[in-house]
Amino acid sequence: NLKELKLMETPYVVKLFAHTLLAENQEVFRFDHPNRAEVVDNERFRTLHFERPAGSGPGILHGFAGYFESVLYKDVLLSIRPETHTPNMFS
Repeated sequence: NLKELKLMETPYVVKLFAHTLLAENQEVFRFDHPNRAEVVDNERFRTLHFERPAGSGPGILHGFAGYFESVLYKDVLLSIRPETHTPNMFS
């Protein structure tokens, strides 16, 4: 059924609570504002390779988690990355 397939391919915003990270987080894209490049190109594509730590045992991948981190001004950071998570912020 096409409708069910569409649901399986739809990205969702969720709060991860019962999960195991199978590999380290990796930066995919970085955006700097303002972009002072002579030629502005907003096209994005990247291939990533994830390595499991040695001896970590088997794991099953059910999906990918995406995070963002933004420096709003000087040392003002807004983040949902586990390493730099902004307190009391939920996505």
